[in-house]
Amino acid sequence: LPDVLAVVQIAYEGKISRKSVEAQLARGHRSAGDMIPWTVSQQFGDSKFAQLSGARIVRIATHPSLQGMGYGSRAVELLYRFFNGEMVNLVNANDDDDDDDDAEENET
Repeated sequence: LPDVLAVVQIAYEGKISRKSVEAQLARGHRSAGDMIPWTVSQQFGDSKFAQLSGARIVRIATHPSLQGMGYGSRAVELLYRFFNGEMVNLVNANDDDDDDDDAEENET
């Protein structure tokens, strides 16, 4: 296996139902997790915001002997490009190919 240069841990957040947000905020309480949606909803009184979804960077780790060389920044840049649809998800790309094969088999 190759050496790990950098790792980015993310948390998927959001997609919280409007009813859940309104009920939690009415009690002055918020559930654990989904830090950004709950904070914005609470601070601005916007229950619609929590219905959105996104990813939050939790931490970035770079191999100690490679720190300060830009590997962490590059990992974040690649993550940004991935979430903006500029990079192909190879796992999903393979699934799409399988669907195409199934369609061709059904035609014959």
